[in-house]
Amino acid sequence: IPARRCIGHATTPDEASRIAERIYDITSRRTANTVPTKDTVPTEERGELVLIVDDYDLVAGSTFNPIDSLVDLLPRGSDLGLHLVVARKITGLTRTSFDPVFQRLREAETPTFVMDGDPAEGPVVGTLRPVRRPPGRGLYVSRSRTALVQVAHFEAAAPV
Repeated sequence: IPARRCIGHATTPDEASRIAERIYDITSRRTANTVPTKDTVPTEERGELVLIVDDYDLVAGSTFNPIDSLVDLLPRGSDLGLHLVVARKITGLTRTSFDPVFQRLREAETPTFVMDGDPAEGPVVGTLRPVRRPPGRGLYVSRSRTALVQVAHFEAAAPV
């Protein structure tokens, strides 16, 4: 991501919390100035905010979650131009039952990729349990459909 388009990159909970606060400030101004409609679309002027959280199981601790401040904005994400992408291991997924961020994501029935995992972990989305799959293979689950997918990984080109 070009530096001019990136709010930040966090490797500690404090850094992540500062980025979440900045995102909250930006989207809160949008909340005050926006009347959402079915036709609300992204504008060049507004721009879209995408927060990517990798290894969520390591980011969200039992006593502190740096992105908790965004929980109330998640249901209006598309109106506000806010998108949250969360990646975590399936192992221990049941611990997210009481996590406010995951509760909101489940309530909103957000699209989900269910990749390789142990079926003993229990249901991931609705009644869907993970299964053992080859690398990159999984299911895309949305409100309207479930589809088998293959996620590709491309090595970065060597610098010239």
